[in-house]
Amino acid sequence: MKRFMVVQAALALGAAACTDEPLAPVVDEEEALRLPPGIHSYLTVSDREAPVGATIMVTANLQVVDVPVTIAGYRLSLGYDAEALKPVEAKRADFGGIHVVNLAAPDGVRAAAAAPQGIEGPLLVLVAVAFQVKAPDYAKTLALSLDDVTALEEFQPVASAVALIDQPVLTPRYLPRE
Repeated sequence: MKRFMVVQAALALGAAACTDEPLAPVVDEEEALRLPPGIHSYLTVSDREAPVGATIMVTANLQVVDVPVTIAGYRLSLGYDAEALKPVEAKRADFGGIHVVNLAAPDGVRAAAAAPQGIEGPLLVLVAVAFQVKAPDYAKTLALSLDDVTALEEFQPVASAVALIDQPVLTPRYLPRE
């Protein structure tokens, strides 16, 4: 319970880093990842070969497949090479909880969220960050680390049960929710 309150306090301090326009995934049946039962986390990138100067969208996703778990909160790090990418803007997640993103963290983008009612849905967009491309081969520098994932059921930690997919995948379309 103490950890949950610390996460809530941290979220309240940094909520201004996100834009007010929430994102909602638009996933066609053929674009959805086919994953085995479990909790999976992965990055998606809108374009792996964008030219220098272009803006790309990188999202950190959590996909719950055939497991009776409701996510209550998380903390994550989105690593990247500062010589290849520059974070420009973060979009807030749309799940009715508290969400904060720090684009200026020294070790990459940091994000955290908490939702006392739980975060519903089989595919959760944990954070979406627009990056300006500064060098080619930027996609190889992206790395996702889930520091904490908490289940709503008894606020138990489940980060150790999350299977991390190492390589970023091309993104399904993510559009602002209307």
